[in-house]
Amino acid sequence: MPAYWHKNIGGYHAAKLQRYQDIIDRYISKSDMKILDMLNTKYIIQKKENAEVFSNNPNAMGNAWFVDSLKIVDNANQEIDEIGKTNVRTTAIINKQFNDYVKSFDPLPLGDISLSSYAPDRLEYKYKSSEEGFIVFSEIWYGEKNGWKAYIDGKPADFIRANYVLRGMKVPAGDHKIVFEFKPRSYIMGENISLFSSLLILLLGAGYLFYIFYYKKKKA
Repeated sequence: MPAYWHKNIGGYHAAKLQRYQDIIDRYISKSDMKILDMLNTKYIIQKKENAEVFSNNPNAMGNAWFVDSLKIVDNANQEIDEIGKTNVRTTAIINKQFNDYVKSFDPLPLGDISLSSYAPDRLEYKYKSSEEGFIVFSEIWYGEKNGWKAYIDGKPADFIRANYVLRGMKVPAGDHKIVFEFKPRSYIMGENISLFSSLLILLLGAGYLFYIFYYKKKKA
């Protein structure tokens, strides 16, 4: 029930990403506050002595933040290890598979970013930065070919995985808008097929009515 009304870091789903399950098993199940902060956990509800205790988390890191350094690691095991050891407020952990995207890049944390609009399939951010930077988004990374597209000021932009499960992006200096949209090819194709099928049914229906009320009547 809570996940129906609110963003939720827990809960069960049969199609849950294995990477996120790894985070639950390794960190969330142990109430690791560093990881809860990284996931922007603003409120925590715990059961103590048959009562629910509600508390605010003032250290939640927000929907997105600029970092001042990138730490390249060799594999997934190092990724998940390093997020527990590193100050992820200032450093993003990047798998070497994304080395071409970040090589020779030295970010500066000279910017502010805020989430201006939220929907499950569309997120809009506004940011301002005096230098080119690197932003970590507290949103789950679903892979490069699984439907999520990114745009900066309406132009397609690349983004990568950061901190084992989150999204990371290089951004230019200045005032800009970033949009993430969920546009899977299969969904768009299905919508087009559905629209075509509906139009075909309407045309067939109109043709049948024309035949009944005009052609047959004229023939009689």
